[in-house]
Amino acid sequence: GELRGGQFLYGTTYVVLPETPVPFALDALQDGARGWSLSSIEWRDGDALAAHGSAGFGPDASLQDLDIELRSRELSGLAARYLSGWLAIVGLPDLSASGALDARVRMADGRLASVDARLHDVTLDAAGKGLAFAGLEGNLRLSGGAPVDSELRWRSGSLQGIEFGAATLPWRSADGALRSRAPVAVPMLGGQVRFDDIVLHPPADGEGMRIQFGLAL
Repeated sequence: GELRGGQFLYGTTYVVLPETPVPFALDALQDGARGWSLSSIEWRDGDALAAHGSAGFGPDASLQDLDIELRSRELSGLAARYLSGWLAIVGLPDLSASGALDARVRMADGRLASVDARLHDVTLDAAGKGLAFAGLEGNLRLSGGAPVDSELRWRSGSLQGIEFGAATLPWRSADGALRSRAPVAVPMLGGQVRFDDIVLHPPADGEGMRIQFGLAL
């Protein structure tokens, strides 16, 4: 099939379709009182988002199972068309983005099982929070179960107009949370700011994102 223009809301995901055609294909089956099973999903929205995978829904239309691979060669389109609902939940409704992203997202029994994302020269600017990053590279892995490691790095950034330099964030994720594996030293104002024991809890169970850390100047 093909979609052109319009918008729709599913849970937290608010989608605004472009006026250009968006080809898609679904293989769907409903078995009696059970929810729909989508054994194959294909979605092609230009450089903004290409996706393929599978999904399963409960009788109440809630998303129960998901295994999908995503690619965005231009994050500005992805954020504007697909992520506004999620960005509002994490407190970043005005976030602008550029660069590229590859990711695989998996859910099981209605809960997030894993995210494996790879960032390619990404720039983020949260003007309302006074926070920006340039040159984000590396991978970010989130696990709902056993520990997995990943590492992000950035080339530069700014906080409330104060510029800071390059740094590397080594992550370990387990049980749905992200934790830093080592202190993170960030060059700033001719010295360094060190972040210790960073813990980040993504939005879940109706709660927004939570973050905690220690700080040394």
